[in-house]
Amino acid sequence: MRIEPKALKEIHDIREKIYEETKNMTPEERAEYTHSEAQKLIKLYNLKIKYENRSGDYTKEKYQQPDSTVEEIDVLLKKGYK
Repeated sequence: MRIEPKALKEIHDIREKIYEETKNMTPEERAEYTHSEAQKLIKLYNLKIKYENRSGDYTKEKYQQPDSTVEEIDVLLKKGYK
């Protein structure tokens, strides 16, 4: 059995807690959660961090990938394949 250092155990416990809190969230909810937690830390420690406010840049609609099967079929049909 491998002995885990105390600091590493703390990190694993924290990561497990975050996982449990976010496991049922959508990617957008998880991003908002991460952003709000980061803002709390920035205020708590009075950090001077430059960051770009990108809220809304990564919406599902904007970056939704097309269905590759449909796209491939369209390309084949345009080339004359049946």
